[in-house]
Amino acid sequence: MALRYLNQQGPGHVASVKDISEPYRIPSELLAKVMQQLKKHGIVSSIKGTSGGYSLKMALEDVSFLDYLQIFEEDTALVDCLNHVSVSCHQLDCCDIRGPLSVINSAVQQQFRMLSLQQVFCLDQPSSIKVPSSVLAASDA
Repeated sequence: MALRYLNQQGPGHVASVKDISEPYRIPSELLAKVMQQLKKHGIVSSIKGTSGGYSLKMALEDVSFLDYLQIFEEDTALVDCLNHVSVSCHQLDCCDIRGPLSVINSAVQQQFRMLSLQQVFCLDQPSSIKVPSSVLAASDA
């Protein structure tokens, strides 16, 4: 919500945490932590002082939805066994759906990588997002 707010205000606009949190009823402390993470990852910049606040540092067209998710989520895989870390699953040795789930996970990750935050903010209907047939064809291999 904060990024959309800043984007709607236009380039160079500076908004305080209070400016953003009040209309969206977001607790200021929570939003301040979110904005610090966005600053750490170079998406926003901050200006100190009485007329300070946050402004967009990157164009939202240049931020993939996947990159954004990875700022706040350790892992974006659909299921734990597709994580890059070890998983303690009792069915891992005999699981016969891990392959198909991996294909679906790859398609979702690819779609999130191709989708910019700007596009996310412009989506009216989820049906406007399509999975490329080439990704689905990879499941036959």
